[in-house]
Amino acid sequence: MFYLKRIFVLFLFIYLSREVFSETQYVYMKDGRILKGEVLHQSSDKIKFKSAEGKEEEILKNSIKRIIFKNAEAEYQKQKLELEAKLEQEREAKFKREQKEKLKRERLERLRQEREAKLRQEQETKLKQEQEAKLKQEQEAKLKQEQEAKLKQEQEAKLKQEREAKLKQEQEAKFKQEQEAKLKQEQEAKLKQEQEAKLKQEQEAKLKQEQETKLKQEQETKFKQEQEAKLKQEQEEKLNQEQNAKLKAEEEDRQKKIEEEENKQKLAEQPASQKTTPSTSFDRHSFEVLVGLGRSQYESQVPNFHRAVEGYATIIGNKGGFFNNSPDRKDSTAKTINLRYNWNRFVGEFGGSQMNSLESVTSFGIIPYSDLSSTPVTQGAFTASAPPHTISYKQIFAQGSYTVYKNSFLEVRPILGYHKIWQTGKDDSKIDISPKDPNNSSSIDWVIRYGTSFSDYLSGPSLGFALESKWNEKWEARLDFQRQFLHGNSTFTRDQIATILGGFFESRSALTNEWKVDGLSVSGKLIYHWKDTVFFWGGFQYSKLSYKMEQFGGDLDVNGSPASAYVSLQLIHSLTQGLAGNSTAKAIYIGAGYNFDFSSKKGSQ
Repeated sequence: MFYLKRIFVLFLFIYLSREVFSETQYVYMKDGRILKGEVLHQSSDKIKFKSAEGKEEEILKNSIKRIIFKNAEAEYQKQKLELEAKLEQEREAKFKREQKEKLKRERLERLRQEREAKLRQEQETKLKQEQEAKLKQEQEAKLKQEQEAKLKQEQEAKLKQEREAKLKQEQEAKFKQEQEAKLKQEQEAKLKQEQEAKLKQEQEAKLKQEQETKLKQEQETKFKQEQEAKLKQEQEEKLNQEQNAKLKAEEEDRQKKIEEEENKQKLAEQPASQKTTPSTSFDRHSFEVLVGLGRSQYESQVPNFHRAVEGYATIIGNKGGFFNNSPDRKDSTAKTINLRYNWNRFVGEFGGSQMNSLESVTSFGIIPYSDLSSTPVTQGAFTASAPPHTISYKQIFAQGSYTVYKNSFLEVRPILGYHKIWQTGKDDSKIDISPKDPNNSSSIDWVIRYGTSFSDYLSGPSLGFALESKWNEKWEARLDFQRQFLHGNSTFTRDQIATILGGFFESRSALTNEWKVDGLSVSGKLIYHWKDTVFFWGGFQYSKLSYKMEQFGGDLDVNGSPASAYVSLQLIHSLTQGLAGNSTAKAIYIGAGYNFDFSSKKGSQ
């Protein structure tokens, strides 16, 4: 009994302590549920939970928000109130959004109704205008038809009157023609009778005249034959006399030639010491003035170089630009003057020449710009007008030479000289156009007038040799070969005036380069000495200048010119090294000269 009492007390203590000291737990799920019960066991990913109703279940930890014990009942109530407040706020926000959306829908519906009303009004107005236009057209068409019908009636009446008048005129003309034909037949018959009578008389007179003429001709023929026989006899006698004189002269010439051959043979048999040698004397002292005119061909590398640079810039810049076609060239005028001083072995010369050519250059390309709607567009461009312009090659020189070898036929002299060369050209009449795209109403018609100019100044020494030959005392040939070592600068300027929508803007680009030039100059003259002081000559001149760039520079971007497409100075310098070319000038001259001879022995070699 005692033990039973003790067991009961122990059981009661354990039960009460469990009820008093055990912790009731609240599990807050992420889906918003709140579970009340006890956590019996837990692992790394789930827990085993016993609800207040005694139901056990396993719950994954990733679906649990938090767990609160019984002692946090106040916290539970607080969280519940917060949750309820939050749900209330969400319901109010949702209600406000629904109200706002409803208001927006009403506003959109009202705006749609206003647009429909406006569109309906515009359609009614347009329909009314179309109906009025259609009615007006029908009235105009009806009026036009009435006018055409009236005009047609008037034309038919007028045509009928004209036909009747024409028929009447034709009948009158026919009657008149018949009367004239009848009168003409009568007149012809009468005229025929008169002509026959007249012809008979003329035939009789002609027959009589022919008989008289025949008799006269026979008499004249007989007299002429007698005169010819007499003249023939006289001519035969005269011919015999001339033949005798000719034979006598030939005999004298033959005798003279025999004597000359004998003298020549005797001279050949003489010792070498007794033979006369051609004169190689240098006793000469004279001053010559030569002038000449002619035609020339000239091509300058300066504009060619810059056109090639622009082509490179167009390709590399990828921002539009132009490509230039090969220039069309035509021959032009050339002129020269030369002053020459001869003194024994020394020859000094000073002179100059100018060779011109006509050049015309066309181009094509692309112009990028923003149209009237500020949209970037590109449109093609091409040359509409490119009249020929003149480019010029001018040269002056001073040189001296000294005879190192001379015989009766040939003279050789080395030459040391100094040359200055100017090359210029200007073209201010080229016009490019760029028609607007017909499918783009915002595009623009462009008209661009170009003005280009270039100048090139070179100077430096030269080395060479001269060959001269004389024969028959009247003829002389001169030939000069010289190598030139030149240095200088060139400048190329381009002005653009673009006309757009009645206005215009102007841009300018300029480029200056420094060059080293290797030149070749060849000239020749064939001279005929008409008198001791006056001579005439014909000749040629050829110059070739091979350029090598030393420094690329200049004003690459003036006033926003298209030269800004040249990318960078360093890149252009590396690309353009191979673009330097040659300048060539060729000319043919005819001219005259005058020789002032101061030598003591004129005519000596």
